[in-house]
Amino acid sequence: MLRKNEFFEEIDNGAKMTLNTVVAKVAVTSIQIFTHLFDLVTLPIYILAYQPWKYYLDNNRCRADTIQKDDTSLTVYSKPFSCKIREKILSDFPHIDTINNLMNHAINVHGSKQCLGTRPILSIDTVQNNDGRLLTKHELADYKWLSYNDVNEQIQSFAHGLRYLGFQPREKFVIYAETSAKWLISALGCFRNAYTLVTVYTNLGEDGVAYSLNQTDAKNDDGSEQASEVNVYSFTEVIRIGVSSYSPDLDCYESWKATPEDIAIIMYTSGSTGNPKGALLSHANILSGILACCPYGCNLLVPPEEDRYIAYLPLAHIFEFTLEMTMILRGTSIGYSGPNTLTDAGTMIKRGHMGDARALKPTSMIAVPVILDRIFKGIQFKVSQEGAFKESLFTFCYQYRSMWRKWGFDTPIMNKLIFKKVRESLGGEIQSIIGGGAPLSPEVHDFLETVLCVKISQGYGLTESCGGITLCHYDDYHVGEVGYPLPGAYIKLVNWEEGGYKVNNSTAPRGEIHVGGNVVAMGYYNMSEKTKESFYEKDGIRWFPTGDIGQLQPTGAFKIIDRKKDLKVLGKFILLLTLFVHTNNHAEEDLNRDFSTICSDPEIVKIFLKTLQVYSAKKLEKFEIPKRILLEPEPWTPDCGLVTAALKLKRRTIQEKYQEDIDRMYTQLDEERHVKSMASFPSGK
Repeated sequence: MLRKNEFFEEIDNGAKMTLNTVVAKVAVTSIQIFTHLFDLVTLPIYILAYQPWKYYLDNNRCRADTIQKDDTSLTVYSKPFSCKIREKILSDFPHIDTINNLMNHAINVHGSKQCLGTRPILSIDTVQNNDGRLLTKHELADYKWLSYNDVNEQIQSFAHGLRYLGFQPREKFVIYAETSAKWLISALGCFRNAYTLVTVYTNLGEDGVAYSLNQTDAKNDDGSEQASEVNVYSFTEVIRIGVSSYSPDLDCYESWKATPEDIAIIMYTSGSTGNPKGALLSHANILSGILACCPYGCNLLVPPEEDRYIAYLPLAHIFEFTLEMTMILRGTSIGYSGPNTLTDAGTMIKRGHMGDARALKPTSMIAVPVILDRIFKGIQFKVSQEGAFKESLFTFCYQYRSMWRKWGFDTPIMNKLIFKKVRESLGGEIQSIIGGGAPLSPEVHDFLETVLCVKISQGYGLTESCGGITLCHYDDYHVGEVGYPLPGAYIKLVNWEEGGYKVNNSTAPRGEIHVGGNVVAMGYYNMSEKTKESFYEKDGIRWFPTGDIGQLQPTGAFKIIDRKKDLKVLGKFILLLTLFVHTNNHAEEDLNRDFSTICSDPEIVKIFLKTLQVYSAKKLEKFEIPKRILLEPEPWTPDCGLVTAALKLKRRTIQEKYQEDIDRMYTQLDEERHVKSMASFPSGK
């Protein structure tokens, strides 16, 4: 029961909150009126400056040609267009026909320019988190840079060091390490020696790592099962050995030079549907993937000499590897980071110290939807803590800029006054973000493009296609799409009768996406049956069925609308991906209880379920609306094993972990149905 003073204090606080809200609304309304008056006066100037009709034409022109169509399939290819970088590389063929030759080309062109940057660790502290876990906090120095010439020297020394240690051409060399300059230099040293690189995710788990190593025939020199002696050399020691053992004659042997047909990488998939598969990627495959990225993947909004790319996703993933090689080809400076040191709020950054983004001030980066969702929620949470006036003002400014962007205009004054501080969380100079790995919601896409004043280009690709096969153009502002076919990649839609997707659909062509061309992998390592099942050739083109369901837009862009493996037959087809809902972890009201306890509270679960059902009823069929839900207090991260390093759902693992909960929820539903059916009978029967 409240004391008298506390009672009046609560009334007083409520009155203050109401007054603050009213004042905030009046102030924001006044700003809105002034802004609209300003628009009326300046609109003619803005029309002349931005020429929105050009925006409309660029945004809606078709960028792909249909080169084949029948009742069962449809094939599209990129329309020809000019790209100076790609044309320059193509003009230098056949000299640039391996990854090593591509790197040599970049070194010759960009020699003295900054290439790879790393932040040395100044100090490490160990602190205890609220839940009792120990966390390491880093204080990092400014970026230290290696020029393209410096990188070349380290590649050469590393390659010679490995030769001295006895590695022979076309042997397999495993890299099991976090993304860093050393990772890339090691890989490029392997390519210089014509080794086959095997990439393994660092969080694959003991079983996954052992599977990858055993499948690639990693054996001792004597072929015995146990190694009698293991020699361990650090990266620096291999470099030192290479320097001391260097001889110019070593560079003359043709056997140490790779050919376009040699397997450059056995790249293991992230294992989202079982054991990881080793995709066989030749030098020709990877070069095709890199050249495909050049027209759209390069940051065309910033000159090469000013472009800075922040690298933090796993280099063991084809998405990051091909993008980094594309940046090197262009002469971009690459600064290395990590998910936990990316921003000032990173879990491994000491309080009061700069994260990597603010230290580097990148102009371009890539991000998977999980990272972009975190940025989205982080911005929204921070704004919500600023008070009623600032929150209302920010919401108005977001809606205002979003509206004008859709009409082809920019808002330079508002960008500097309102959104500059938001941009500073990523360094303040970011111009281009390439997204991929999973669908990004249109809401998050539009919000981040608007408040960060950045271009987010969604793409689509797979390990088996050497990275991206579609990407949105930098002047295309559609959301919810994954872009246009990249040069060198054929994209075919094939009818999937069971799911009801056909290329002759009345609204738009739909079907399973098959990718073809030189970007398609040679197969899977030591999995001949799986290779025959997953790859095929037709009319001299190698094809790979992706299992993803795509829709072709009038502009030649694609939307991913389904996945065959995500559909489960329960009388109706249900998309399993929609069963996983990621909520905002920030509480609007402090319940003063442990988060796990809150998630298991039946009343709170009931509120969440009701809210979800009401919202779902607007967009989903009745059979798609959930009848039971589970609130999971622990976030899904690669460390817990429920998502891959590329942050894709590991469906089989998720089902195994939550099988008891799923069975329990179905049992509850069956019991409820039984009770209802009994209640429907007349009494006594």
